[in-house]
Amino acid sequence: MTIRTCGCITMLAMAACGPANEKARVRITYEQVANFADYRIAPDSNDSHAASPDGIFILYRIKKIDNSGSQAKDFTFKTHDVVIVTDSKSTNEETSADNIMLGAQLASPINVPAGTVKSKPKGLGCIIKVARSNTPTKLVGKMIDPIHTIDPDQPVSMTRAPGNTSEAAVSNALPATLQNLCNTL
Repeated sequence: MTIRTCGCITMLAMAACGPANEKARVRITYEQVANFADYRIAPDSNDSHAASPDGIFILYRIKKIDNSGSQAKDFTFKTHDVVIVTDSKSTNEETSADNIMLGAQLASPINVPAGTVKSKPKGLGCIIKVARSNTPTKLVGKMIDPIHTIDPDQPVSMTRAPGNTSEAAVSNALPATLQNLCNTL
């Protein structure tokens, strides 16, 4: 299943948007850091925010953005352009509290000029996405690969970092916990 954006229309399936310009392709490397069903904004808060009844939250760390193709154009990574596709649903949802949950670790937007590669040893920051499913319990502990909306003039590939084969299962996630996971793994 491929998600492409042609103008303002997002389509699931093999869309006829024209051939992708492979020489302008942007390559994003990521790690799936954690899965969690709910979060709290403060440790003393009883106000829990859940992705249920049909989903879980997933914390991804952006490791590298390679925009060095021979026909590269300036690129800005935005979390809203990342889509999660499961066996039964697709969404580009994120938490309404990304900036609180991740603070300075939030990886959006990231500007990557044409002809450059951005990376840091611990990554460029993290994003939180919602994975939806008709059977959300099947998503617990599952590695779920995100995809990026596609512009045929500047296609984007998302690839899991080598060795990223497990993630933390976090219960009742707090900002400090997620920021620490984002910064230390």
